[in-house]
Amino acid sequence: MASQTVVAERSLEQLVLESEARQAAEEDDEEAVLDELIREFADIRAEPFVDEEFMREDEFACRSCRLILNRSLLADRSRFLCVDCIEQ
Repeated sequence: MASQTVVAERSLEQLVLESEARQAAEEDDEEAVLDELIREFADIRAEPFVDEEFMREDEFACRSCRLILNRSLLADRSRFLCVDCIEQ
């Protein structure tokens, strides 16, 4: 009977260790996925949002919100920010 208890305790310890190892692996996988999403988002933000040849002469693309707006809403000419984004 004592040997069965020792085997059961060992099995329980193994299950706990395996469970902890799986949880650690899942956390690492989640971190890897998050890192990849962050890199992809950074790549997207670096790309031009709009092809300027399709914008009219009286429009600009805000570099913060990335909307195409009328030039009357341009608040910062050097940074190309609209009136809404300059207030943030």
